[in-house]
Amino acid sequence: ETNRIVGACIVGIDTPKATAAVIDSAKTTSSKKWAQFLRLYARLDIESDIFRQFNVDESFHVHAIVVNTHYRCRSIGLELMRRSFQHGTVLGYNLCSVNCSSSFTQKIAIKLGMKCMSSIAMDRVVDVDGSRLMFPTPPHTQITTYAKRL
Repeated sequence: ETNRIVGACIVGIDTPKATAAVIDSAKTTSSKKWAQFLRLYARLDIESDIFRQFNVDESFHVHAIVVNTHYRCRSIGLELMRRSFQHGTVLGYNLCSVNCSSSFTQKIAIKLGMKCMSSIAMDRVVDVDGSRLMFPTPPHTQITTYAKRL
């Protein structure tokens, strides 16, 4: 009725080979900041090791979940994740994963019974020379990988 986008959830398929592709992209991108994020996501994939731990070859992966600020605190993000689980199940996937970069999405993952697989404090992400790369502000202080069998 307001003609506004209330929320969105972007999902895709993640595989063990995707980590190598992310690392390669980090080496070839012209954006230093984007390269830093790509390396961070590759590090999360390696540390979480979800494919080996769950013995699967692919994951229905939530890349992003956002809710319009005017519609928050109504469980819309939670419902978007639930529907992602349902959609993944219908498509035949056995695992759903998500990298949460805010405390709000982490709470959603926990409510849905997802298992914490790895977590990195954003203020501890450093470049090869040891210099700090990120200066996070709440609620974006850590990035955490969660996974759940569907």
